[in-house]
Amino acid sequence: MLVKLSEFQEKSNIKYRGKNTEAKYDYTAFLASTDRVAIDAVGLAILKLLESSDAIMNRKIFEQEQIEKTVELGLGACSPLEIDIVSVDPESQKYCGGVVEILMKG
Repeated sequence: MLVKLSEFQEKSNIKYRGKNTEAKYDYTAFLASTDRVAIDAVGLAILKLLESSDAIMNRKIFEQEQIEKTVELGLGACSPLEIDIVSVDPESQKYCGGVVEILMKG
């Protein structure tokens, strides 16, 4: 999986808002994968990084219903250990590390 995460700054003009409706995030990411489970898992890790809804925050990534079902069907990665996240530039490396940490914790 190739990931580019850059410029994750509070108080920007991007409309995404997590749980905290006062905080806004400038979030630019490019995600690519041939593994549909891996891409969903990384997407959920990013939503956790952004402090998303309770439905996402209160369950581990591989315990989310859509991930569990696709793993059960053998459609992709069965655990975070099977997912490689590659930063394409030094600026993105810090954020990739945060995503990996969340992915591993669930």
